Amino acid sequence: MAGNKAEKQKWSELPPEIMELILEKLGCVDIMRFKAVTKSWCLVANSYVSSPLYSQIPKSPWLIYPTIRKHPLFYPSPQSPEDHNDHSGLFNFAEKKAYKIKNVFEECKPLGGYVLGSSHGWLVIRDRTSGDLFLLNPFTSAKIQLPSAGNHNDVVVRKAFLSSDPSLSESFSVVIWHGWSNDRCRRLSYHMHGQEHNTWTLFGSEDRYWDIIYYNDQLYVLRLNGLLEVWESRNRLIPTKIAAVRDETTWQWLEYSITNLNLVESLGEILCVVCIQGAARYKYNVYKLDFGGGKLWKKVKTLKDQAVFVGRNQSVSLSAREFPELERNSVYYSSWNLHYMGYDLCLYNLEEDDVVLLMKHKHFSRCLTPFWIVPNPW
Repeated sequence: MAGNKAEKQKWSELPPEIMELILEKLGCVDIMRFKAVTKSWCLVANSYVSSPLYSQIPKSPWLIYPTIRKHPLFYPSPQSPEDHNDHSGLFNFAEKKAYKIKNVFEECKPLGGYVLGSSHGWLVIRDRTSGDLFLLNPFTSAKIQLPSAGNHNDVVVRKAFLSSDPSLSESFSVVIWHGWSNDRCRRLSYHMHGQEHNTWTLFGSEDRYWDIIYYNDQLYVLRLNGLLEVWESRNRLIPTKIAAVRDETTWQWLEYSITNLNLVESLGEILCVVCIQGAARYKYNVYKLDFGGGKLWKKVKTLKDQAVFVGRNQSVSLSAREFPELERNSVYYSSWNLHYMGYDLCLYNLEEDDVVLLMKHKHFSRCLTPFWIVPNPW
C-alpha cells in the first residue's frame, strides 16, 4: 500500500513542463481524463490553455442527440421516472463510440429547455420557464448567463451564433435570430458580452434569412432573397454594415428548389452549402464567395480533402487528411425519415453524387434535431 501511494505521489508531482508536453499530444477525451487524475493536473491543464503559447488543435465534431423519448431538454413536464433521466447522447466518430452526459440541464426544470445550436464547443440553451438564454459547455459544465430574450411564449429564438470561444476570452459577442413564431423569425439582435449594457440590440432590417457566419470579426448575413450583407463587429456595441451585394443569376433557380443552406468557412474561404431535395434523396451543391469576380457565388465541383458538417450548429470544415475517420469531399448532415419517425445521419459525396447512411436514431419527434458540436474540454 505504501508503495502504491508513493507511486501515485510521483505521478502527481510531475513538473508542469512535462505535463504540458503530454497535453500537446492529447485529444479531447484524453484531455478530460488528464484533468480528472488529480487536482494539480487539472490546474496545470487549465493554466496551459490560458497561456499565449497555447494554440487549439482542430477536433472532429461529435454528434449530440437526446437518448430517451421525452427528453427534458426538449419536452416539458416529464410524466414518468424514466423521463427524468436527464442526459444526452454523444457519438465520437474518431473512436466510433457513444457517450452519455448526465445532469447538465438541471437548471432547465421543471418545464425543460431547448438547444438553439452549438458554437465553438458551447451549447446555446433557452429555458422554457424563464425564457433566459445561457451558454453551456457540456464537457466541463461551465455556464455563462446571457441577457433574457423575453418571454418564451412571446419571442421565438431560432438560432444563435458566437463570435469566438468564451473559454479563451471574456470578450465575445452573440447574435440571435428571432421573431414571433418559427416562420416569422425575421429579426437579428446583438450582444457584446462583458459590457456595461447587458442587453440585446436589434440591428438590420426585418427580413427572412438563410444563415449567418462570423469570419475575421465580421458577420456575413445571407437573406432569403440572396442578398449578402457584411457587418463589422470587432469590439463594437452594435455591428456596422460595410457591404450589401446580390448575385441575381445565381439565385434565380435556387429560390425554387432549395431546401436548406449553410455558410461555412473552409481553408480561408466562405462556402455556401446548398441542400436540394431530389426525387428520392437530398443532394448538395457548393458555391464559393468571390467578391472580385463577375458572379458573387461561383460553383465548386469538389471540396478536395475537406469534409463539411452542416446543421443547427455552427458549420465546420475539416481536413480528411488530419482526420482519417472522415470521408473527403463530403457533406455530413442529418435528415428526417418518415418511415420510422426518426433521423438519419448521412454523408453526401460530391464526386460520386451519392448518399451514405451512417447511423439511424429514433427521436419520435421532428423537433428533436440532432446536431454537431466540436468538443471543448476547457
